[in-house]
Amino acid sequence: MMLCKNPRCMQPLKNHHWGDGYCSARCMASARGYQAATDGPLMDPNDPTGKREIAANTEQIEAMLAAAEVDNRLPRIIYLRKRGKSYREIGKLCGISKQTCYRLLASVTPKLLRKCGLR
Repeated sequence: MMLCKNPRCMQPLKNHHWGDGYCSARCMASARGYQAATDGPLMDPNDPTGKREIAANTEQIEAMLAAAEVDNRLPRIIYLRKRGKSYREIGKLCGISKQTCYRLLASVTPKLLRKCGLR
């Protein structure tokens, strides 16, 4: 089991971690000797143009990870919704019904959706 590299924190890391082994962006920024990289967007690796962003900054990435804790399909649904896809199109791409897409988005708080950049 890996621990957070911040000596003040030392929490066990879960599936996702920041940088080379920090539990959160806050821990990574407060660690001694850490030089913060630019807070740039996370780009879609499947986009041939390289211009489509998944998340604008680290706050949106953390919000997407929080949405994934609610349901692992939510980040993809949120991403497709941000691209302007309808519930019917999202349902076909995710292999679920449009009502399930709508219910999953309705199950998340509006505050989390705003942090994800959706509303």
